[in-house]
Amino acid sequence: MMSILAGSTNFRDGYKARVFGGYYNLETDEFTGPAIVGIAPVLSSSENVLGVVTVGYLKKELWSLIFERIRIIMYFSIIVIVIGIGLGYLLARHIRKETLGYEPREIAELYRNRDALLTSLNEGVVATNEDRMVTLINKSAKKLLGINNSYTKRHITTLLPNLDYQKVYEDRKGKLNQETVINNKTLIVNLVPTLTDQNTTGLVATLRDKTEITELINTLSEVKRYSDDLRAQTHEHSNQMHLIYGMLQLGKYDEVLSLIDKEISNLEMINRSIFEQIKDSNVQAVLIGKIGKASEKKIDLIIDQESYLSPLPPHIESSDLVTIIGNLIDNALDAVVSQQNPSVSFSAIDIGNDIIFEIADNGNGIEEQKIKKIFQSGYSTKKQGEEKRGFGLANVKSTVEKLNGVIQVDSTSQGTTVTVYIPKNERRHIYD
Repeated sequence: MMSILAGSTNFRDGYKARVFGGYYNLETDEFTGPAIVGIAPVLSSSENVLGVVTVGYLKKELWSLIFERIRIIMYFSIIVIVIGIGLGYLLARHIRKETLGYEPREIAELYRNRDALLTSLNEGVVATNEDRMVTLINKSAKKLLGINNSYTKRHITTLLPNLDYQKVYEDRKGKLNQETVINNKTLIVNLVPTLTDQNTTGLVATLRDKTEITELINTLSEVKRYSDDLRAQTHEHSNQMHLIYGMLQLGKYDEVLSLIDKEISNLEMINRSIFEQIKDSNVQAVLIGKIGKASEKKIDLIIDQESYLSPLPPHIESSDLVTIIGNLIDNALDAVVSQQNPSVSFSAIDIGNDIIFEIADNGNGIEEQKIKKIFQSGYSTKKQGEEKRGFGLANVKSTVEKLNGVIQVDSTSQGTTVTVYIPKNERRHIYD
């Protein structure tokens, strides 16, 4: 308990309060110990000084009061710090659980990596939350869907309608290779849910243009057929070597020389018609491969000795010509395989403003009503039970159109001739 010391107006220096009416404090040792004294005048209603009031506190009691207050404050401070540490620990554990144990620096790095990954993907990516509201959409998805803004915070069905989202949420399993048509474009969509231990928290949709997938499949088919052609050529050369070896063993040297002379003559013709006059190595390779394939099938593939092809203009890729020539020769070989004297001819003309390829066969021809259908994707003239492709001529048509070219088909019961015109510049030509 703190004491209050009261003194009379006779206290030293009290005259200041009596004379001047001032208020002031001082330290003194005139009481039972060091004290702090406050002196104030007593005023009447007319502001006259009636007397002086003196109040003092012993210093030791003031320090006791201060220490008592400090002790109480420290006690409550320790309690607050302990509670704060406990709550901080629980909050940190909750945050680490929500962030899958990642530190802020790691989360920032993951965000940057995710952003770069989504930008670099050719496939479209759309992500949603548990309410199926779009939370993320990358540039490829915008391009495939034909939109400019982000479309975040909108329902995914406004972007990708007619897909079975409910089943993905209920089964908690992805649905792959769904097809939907957006802006007259067929898209292949994969839906995969994002999961926690108990709930589906959203889903991720990946988009791909079906046309790109079809082109990729067709390219792989072309590579496989190209490989088969080279295998056929290797097989034919192996047969020739075995034949020569057998004749040598039988002592038929004149026949060996005749066979070698014939092969040399054929090679000279090929060297002149292909390696000297055809300036593109990929076109050379596909023609050599087709010669080997035709030889294996006992079909006479004739390369016109007047054929000529100069280096290609920048806008024409040699792979495009490989697609055109390879597929047309393949179809011609298929058309004559059952003929008694099967024959296919190829010529290339590089005069004037166009590159012209002509492939002719002596097959049974194509009915007039079927000529327009043969360039449709999936359509095939092969009989039931035979291997079907149905995409070769469709690839030829799309490639020729890409190059602003024209395909002309003339067919009779004596055979079919396909002529392809490709302009050397990028300007579209009109043919009668």
